[in-house]
Amino acid sequence: MTGYREIGGGRFDPFYHQMYFDLIEKSIEKTSYSKTKLGNQISAITYGASVNNNYVENGIPLLRIKDLKRNEINVEEVVYLPESEKNLLGNCFVKENEFLISRSGTIGIVAIVSKDIDGFAFGSFMIKFSLKQNVEIVHEFLSYYLNSSLMIKLIERNKIGAIQGNITIPTIKNFPLILPNIEKQQEIATHISTLRQQAQMLQKDAIQTLQQAKEKIEKMILE
Repeated sequence: MTGYREIGGGRFDPFYHQMYFDLIEKSIEKTSYSKTKLGNQISAITYGASVNNNYVENGIPLLRIKDLKRNEINVEEVVYLPESEKNLLGNCFVKENEFLISRSGTIGIVAIVSKDIDGFAFGSFMIKFSLKQNVEIVHEFLSYYLNSSLMIKLIERNKIGAIQGNITIPTIKNFPLILPNIEKQQEIATHISTLRQQAQMLQKDAIQTLQQAKEKIEKMILE
């Protein structure tokens, strides 16, 4: 007889134990690539800062959950905290090549910290983690992997809280991680990056075409 603690680490809700999730886990187990837990590759992980929204025009740039997109961080609407609050932020500052992941709201959104936002503070609805120096992981591959439809489903499965679901540091550390060799990781990362760049170019072209159409219509109306 299976005990309660053996079922999903103590989870007893029907959603968690859907057969669909069991099939995903079995597929992960069958992969020919190396498998581990994300926590085994992490050197440090921490929650973001809980601060009041007394923003100022200039000061400490603060990343909020709305700035976090899948595989990118958008700082067009970044806000600033007073310099006087720096001591209250502790170690809630990001460094280049670290990762941010949303832990509330739309959970599991992951992005790499780029060089241009090194030193920004980050808010409480996000978690920051960095990889160990000796691990053979391509950062872009890991970002794409964690944002994959497979992981989105597993993260949704492991959220806690009925009204506004969230994930915790132990949950993140327990994420299953499939690791091809470094060459394969790079190949996958490069391929996806190329596809994303092409999609962005097409989107820009579509926006430009739409704008031209609007201008043409306006010109026809005003003539």
